[in-house]
Amino acid sequence: MRPGRKSGRGSDGNIARKPFFFSRTGDIFSNVFERLQSAVGGNASVAGDGACRRRKIFALLVLLVVCCYGGWHLAVFGIHKVEGYLATVRVLPVEHLEISGNSIVPAQKIISAAQIVEHKTTMLGVSEKEIRQRLKAVPWIRSVEVKRSWPASVVIEVEEEEPLALLVKEGEKGQEFYYIDHERRVFLPIVSGGWLDFPVITGLFAVEQDNIRERVLAEALVFLRKVKRNNPYLPLQSISEIHCTEKGELVVYMVEYPFPVFLGKGNIGQKYHRLIQVLKSLYKSRHGRKKIETVSYIQMEYLKDKVLVATAQQEDNR
Repeated sequence: MRPGRKSGRGSDGNIARKPFFFSRTGDIFSNVFERLQSAVGGNASVAGDGACRRRKIFALLVLLVVCCYGGWHLAVFGIHKVEGYLATVRVLPVEHLEISGNSIVPAQKIISAAQIVEHKTTMLGVSEKEIRQRLKAVPWIRSVEVKRSWPASVVIEVEEEEPLALLVKEGEKGQEFYYIDHERRVFLPIVSGGWLDFPVITGLFAVEQDNIRERVLAEALVFLRKVKRNNPYLPLQSISEIHCTEKGELVVYMVEYPFPVFLGKGNIGQKYHRLIQVLKSLYKSRHGRKKIETVSYIQMEYLKDKVLVATAQQEDNR
């Protein structure tokens, strides 16, 4: 080692490190300078762009001053007190709150849960992580993204639950209804005044074997996903109930007509398309509606590649 040159190692032989607050303050300053450089870079094509850029530069200069003061506090008082201080500084208020992706949860409920008050909450006081956690606790919100758009906006984008059907389960108080989505996620119980305009899946928990129960539920949801395409002869709103028998077979009931459709098990996609053709043929027959009213049941597994449409007259002749 050359005379007069100090070693980079401490007395214990380890490489000396910068104190934490210098590292943290350096990161803050580096981020601010990058934003300043980005804001002044480029040529403004119109006068409005120049004015907008000047406002951003001013806001970032204010942020730089706050960070300098915060850096001094960081060195003296520590990180936790500085974070609390920055959150209360009355500069850079949130002037605009943008919410998207919601159709069930009202925007005001999202704002209330986020605990952001326009012109009072500061951009420095917005914790994206905490807001995400609060919003995920709101019923019907499946996921949420939160980001700050400097200098004065917060963007909240939510993804809501999308139920496909209602699932009947046996509870302590008897039958209970839950929402279920296309991924087989049972996510919310139905409360008084809840959204009920969905097909109901019944009988599932009377199936004793777990593997059969899982298979029949999957097939019921496959059928409903097909029906969700809203073919004019079999729209989603025409399905009232899908019943699961103890043997693991499906029986479909429609809103307008009392006769059951015995889907059976397996080949659900193929049976869906065949059912469409059967209903189309019935509707387009000479006395379509009257003929449909005489149907007793439709058997999708009558014979190989055959569908039985049984009528009341055929039942009487047996």
